[in-house]
Amino acid sequence: MGKRLQIFLGSLLFLFWVSGTGRAFAVETLSICRPCSRDFIPVAERVIEEMGLTAEISVKATSCLGACATPAVIEFRDTIYGDMDEARLRTMLEAAFP
Repeated sequence: MGKRLQIFLGSLLFLFWVSGTGRAFAVETLSICRPCSRDFIPVAERVIEEMGLTAEISVKATSCLGACATPAVIEFRDTIYGDMDEARLRTMLEAAFP
């Protein structure tokens, strides 16, 4: 067997082993509006860690998301959410990652 084929098959086997959770490989981003919601960043990070989703979601502070009248403001999967709190975030993530 050629060296390239061995490397390819080894990589493929590794990917199948890693993907045993059945979840996507890509890490999704939870963006949090820094100007109005910076206090929510540690809350979101804690919720993600408690739910065991640190390999699936990264938290990123962004510039204004345009909904500062309803903090905490986040963007997830191309949707902006206002009035976010810990309970709403947990519910949203439970639905997104059953």
